[in-house]
Amino acid sequence: MPARRGGDSQATEILLHPEKAADTIESRSYPTMPSPPSPAFVGQAGPTRRDQARGWPWLLLSIPILLVLLIAVLGGGIWLLRTIMKGGTERRWLAMLARGQVNAPTVVRETTAELVSNPRNVLALRARSGAYYVSSESDQGKRDAEEVERLLASAVSAEEYEARCYSRWRLGKPDLAVSDCTRAIELDRRFVWPYHNRANAYNDKREYVNALADWNKAIEIDSKFAPAYNNRGIYYTNIRDYDRALSDLSKAIEIDPQYAAAYSARGNAYAYKGDYDHAIADYNKTMELDPRDARAYNNRGHVYFYRQDYKRAIADYNKAIELNPRFAWAYDNRGNAYYYNGQKDRALADYNEAIRIDPQWSWAYQDRGNVYYDRKDFDRAIAEYDKAIELNPQLAWAYNGRGLSYYYKGNLDQAVADYNKAIELDPQEAAAFYNNRGNVYYFRKDYGRAIADYSKAIEVNPRYALAYSNRANVYQAIGDRASAASDRQKVDELKR
Repeated sequence: MPARRGGDSQATEILLHPEKAADTIESRSYPTMPSPPSPAFVGQAGPTRRDQARGWPWLLLSIPILLVLLIAVLGGGIWLLRTIMKGGTERRWLAMLARGQVNAPTVVRETTAELVSNPRNVLALRARSGAYYVSSESDQGKRDAEEVERLLASAVSAEEYEARCYSRWRLGKPDLAVSDCTRAIELDRRFVWPYHNRANAYNDKREYVNALADWNKAIEIDSKFAPAYNNRGIYYTNIRDYDRALSDLSKAIEIDPQYAAAYSARGNAYAYKGDYDHAIADYNKTMELDPRDARAYNNRGHVYFYRQDYKRAIADYNKAIELNPRFAWAYDNRGNAYYYNGQKDRALADYNEAIRIDPQWSWAYQDRGNVYYDRKDFDRAIAEYDKAIELNPQLAWAYNGRGLSYYYKGNLDQAVADYNKAIELDPQEAAAFYNNRGNVYYFRKDYGRAIADYSKAIEVNPRYALAYSNRANVYQAIGDRASAASDRQKVDELKR
């Protein structure tokens, strides 16, 4: 949702980003070597005493061999039994994390106990990594994912390929993750987790059609697979299909009433839809289930921000930062709240901190550009918008901000080009972009195009007072006093 709209005032956007769902892994089957066949002795029906005497040394020699073979067979059987039991345990960890987020601490405890005796058990590391991420302990989860990738230099089974796929996805290597999950699917087409994690990797690659197909397949394989409903719901939120999003996220919650991340994601969908009361209720539920989830406070802060209740928004962002001092997004959002509360210096300090924590955080560069734009330091503002666009070429509001800076520097062609790009990237939030492009045409006395753009801005946002005001100015310039008066009357109505 846009944090503000309209006119020559700079606009910025706070985005609600997709969360990673909890993931676990099924156990792999450890193969056993077949026991050597027992030797077959073929003798005469009635051996002579000489033959018997001759056989005694061989019999004596064979006893130790037979004992060794017997021990090997028994040992192999015990090893096989332990393998089967261990595989069942790993499948149980998978079920626990897929069906009940509240079980994550138990999974951490059990996998840690297993890793004490077998530190190279990559599947236990894989399960524990997923449990740590569910528990908002991403640093520990990342360490386990790194260890899985290190140990799995050569994967063999579907489960090992999936484990490496999961780890590489967590480590920001989506291309490698897609390759590994594809191999896991080739080995076992009914294994739900490779589809789910390949979808997550495709989502990171912005290959949304492929991601959606894989989430659909995961749900087809297991209709009770809550993480796929959760992530598909987030996808629908991102494309503004809020009804489908709410349906999927509610299904995830129905399957797992303790699924804190699904409540948070549903809160985001409600917030985007403008249903702030339901959004706050879902964020509150997230906090109840997981009091240390910094994202829930960050997201509730968005709602207060949309309501222009900046004091409450700042309080929630403060709590998010207290829970996660390296939460770049919360610093950026608190900076926005300070910005709109008129505390521009504090806003700039927060944007700087967000960038220090995460130099790839594109929104902070965009928002820092807003401060320089307000200070009329247009060259510095353009440099910030350039960096934001370099990191995230889909950031429509960065193009809008850069267009405004070029406009005030007198580079009108470049301003129009940036507004065009902003409109292309986000036509549903393009009221400000049309309005600002209309300003260029108005300045150039291209009144027909100016009126068309202001009218388009009003079509996108019928309550956009500034566009009515600007269109009234154009009507006045061309002598259409009746239309100008009508638009000014509309401005007065909207301001009441």
